[in-house]
Amino acid sequence: MTPQFLRHCSTAKRNMPLTPIFAMVGLLSACCLVAEAQVTELMQHEATAKICQKLQNATVRIVSNNDRSSGVIVSSAGHILTVAHGLHGESRTAAIVFHDGATAEAEIILRDNALDVAVLKLAENSARPALSPISIAPAGVLRKTALVLAAGCPGREPDGLRPVIRLGELLAVEPTTLRSSCTLTAGDSGGPLVNHQGQLIGLHRQIGLSRESNHHLPLEHTKDAVKSILDLQKMASVESSTESGFAATLPKANRAVTTTMQLRRVEIFQGKSTPDGEAAPLILGTLLNSEYVATKLSELTPHEMIDCRFQEGDPGVAEIAMTNVALDLAILKLQIPRRAATSLVSQPVVSAAEFSLVFAASEKSEPVRVGLITRRRHNEPRLNGKLGAVLDVDETSRAVRVKEVAPNSTASVAGLSKTCLIDSINGQPVKSLDNVGELLSEHQPGDWLQFQFRIVEKSSTNFARLQHDPAERFERTEFLDGRSGIVSERRSGFADILQHDIELAPSHCGGPLIDSEGRVIGVNIARRARESSLAIPIEVVLQLLKGK
Repeated sequence: MTPQFLRHCSTAKRNMPLTPIFAMVGLLSACCLVAEAQVTELMQHEATAKICQKLQNATVRIVSNNDRSSGVIVSSAGHILTVAHGLHGESRTAAIVFHDGATAEAEIILRDNALDVAVLKLAENSARPALSPISIAPAGVLRKTALVLAAGCPGREPDGLRPVIRLGELLAVEPTTLRSSCTLTAGDSGGPLVNHQGQLIGLHRQIGLSRESNHHLPLEHTKDAVKSILDLQKMASVESSTESGFAATLPKANRAVTTTMQLRRVEIFQGKSTPDGEAAPLILGTLLNSEYVATKLSELTPHEMIDCRFQEGDPGVAEIAMTNVALDLAILKLQIPRRAATSLVSQPVVSAAEFSLVFAASEKSEPVRVGLITRRRHNEPRLNGKLGAVLDVDETSRAVRVKEVAPNSTASVAGLSKTCLIDSINGQPVKSLDNVGELLSEHQPGDWLQFQFRIVEKSSTNFARLQHDPAERFERTEFLDGRSGIVSERRSGFADILQHDIELAPSHCGGPLIDSEGRVIGVNIARRARESSLAIPIEVVLQLLKGK
């Protein structure tokens, strides 16, 4: 692998012009794909956005001492429903953080620990934004497979970020519990679960071990407990129109989506995992045009051959054409262009709209997964990486020397040992401890680092991925984020990207993110958490390729 693999290329700028560079759909004409887009007919974006916007505005964060949970505004008088276990000890008040970052105080006026439900009321004299209470669903039968939406405030996120929406379906309906595929995370407890019309049907209660173990307290089960304060039956919405932006059940990929997925999805193998039909792909890629494939940089192993396999099963060898460390993006160039197999149709690049329906690639044997764009231009904060070594400066050679190496650390994997001298990191000379700190600060946990070092005048060069701070792995919110599966090693430090709620395995990153009309709108780049996957907008990828 060339040094370009590890070189920090120019980062995509904000407000980048959406210049159409080449087509992103396949052989079918755009008009045919749109006509076939059943999901668009079932789920109009304007209605979807309206429901999601109202759900966000009604969802709040509750800060009770050091505990963080979520709640939902249910009345214009300032009543908030939540779960009792999200409130600290015997606290009588809590701080409320609204969707726009404004804060207010609230009194806990009811707490039923047996049923796990609580009611708070905003203080009369508190400065607060105009309230947007959620509608209450009328009494009725809830059915499995019914489409639902969840909202909540992930505990790892700072105050001021808007609540995150998740799309899913009911998987189990019992008198005392609902279970859905809306993936919950730490901090969501007490947040709202609504039906396809945006009406409240439950409160988030518990996270299980799998992605489908998301448990909610049925609103019907709480009515008697809160009746002295809130008569939810009388508050229930009298409107029960079947006209809504959402279908009654979870939308499925249509012909436009599956056609584009077949044309754009690429399987990438390295080393012994050659495309011989026996090994699973290392990572996915997105075919950009006849010559170039985009994928996730940190999942590629340095100095190993890269093989691509396309929908038809035929292989192709590729090499790295460019990288962008800030985006964790690699653009591969195919040795043999696929002009005959992938004739493209020119069309403008389409930017993703917030709350639009999207689909993501996974294993060929699995159905295409559906979700929502939950945030646009999202900034995922940086995390700290750890070298796992004690360093000093050798006075004789004026070089950085290793004094101690922690087991299973970045330094250990790279082959550094006690008394060795570090000459360079990623090709940059190292002369002081500040040099080391500056070079490491340019990277995020999960990024590859190249170390050149000497042991008794014998020089060596090795690669290792920068590892996470060990303390982070035991932090509560990070632990719960990983409960439903492995998250990406490189999952932080991204700017101006898309966030969606489709659960991706780290090996499914690099593949295309597609809208309901079959247009590629992004390249999936990281599985961040239980409720969060991240994608680079396609216009950014294409602009980088244009300036290659």
